[in-house]
Amino acid sequence: MSIWITPEELRGESDVVLIDARMEGLGAYFAGHLESAVFADLERDLSQPEADVRLGGRHPLPPIEVFAATVGSWGIDRGASVVVYDAETGALAAARCWWMLKALGHADVRVLSGGLKAAVHAGFSLCEGDAAGNRHSPKPPYPARTWLLPTRSFEEIAEHGERYTLLDVRSRKRFEGTQEHLDPPGGHIPFAVNLPYQNLIDDTGRMLPAVELRRIFEALPSGLNGSHAGDNTVFSCGSGVTACYALLALCEAFGSESPTAALYVGSYSEWSRRMHPDGA
Repeated sequence: MSIWITPEELRGESDVVLIDARMEGLGAYFAGHLESAVFADLERDLSQPEADVRLGGRHPLPPIEVFAATVGSWGIDRGASVVVYDAETGALAAARCWWMLKALGHADVRVLSGGLKAAVHAGFSLCEGDAAGNRHSPKPPYPARTWLLPTRSFEEIAEHGERYTLLDVRSRKRFEGTQEHLDPPGGHIPFAVNLPYQNLIDDTGRMLPAVELRRIFEALPSGLNGSHAGDNTVFSCGSGVTACYALLALCEAFGSESPTAALYVGSYSEWSRRMHPDGA
């Protein structure tokens, strides 16, 4: 099954749970969303921030039992077909939702190529208000007890960083520390290699074709390929959101339905605060 679904393909789907994961917030969702779509809030549904950002960064994963209950409330059970979208590229929260559903063990989940912008361009109408139009009734909590995809903790990166191929997908300026407004002080984790997620997107806002993605991954110093991108490869970003887009790209490049490479969920937002508690 493809990771992506086009608006044209979505039009032919009769029984899909749509998830609106736009980071613009609930106000944007109320102003207009695809018919029957439920809203996934990055801050409330796709993460559970701690009072101390040093403990997991800005967007740590919620407890699995909490997310399982949320997924059930969206009308998703093991047999559901799920499509997630955000505003455009999929890199801002749609890929995070995709990764979390995959980590929960759900098989049938795809990301809408081009997001809401592409759907509107293809002639989809928007609905206003809340999710009252959701045609999928709530289900019991999704049957999952543990995250099934690999992650890495701050302690593992700090103590054994040289063992990993650590790919930081933030922009070059944030990686180099010349532009940082979210997680001061600027810079990057030692041993990390920069792979800006923007390099994985074409001029139309969609992910590059698989053949071009393979060239990018194989050209890295670590020479990632389909057989060696295991959990010794770790993706990070600012707070574990856009790194999921790179994990999605890795799957697209090498024809895998679920990523074998690991996610450092805390990413630089945790690292910078743990290593520089005074913010300097």
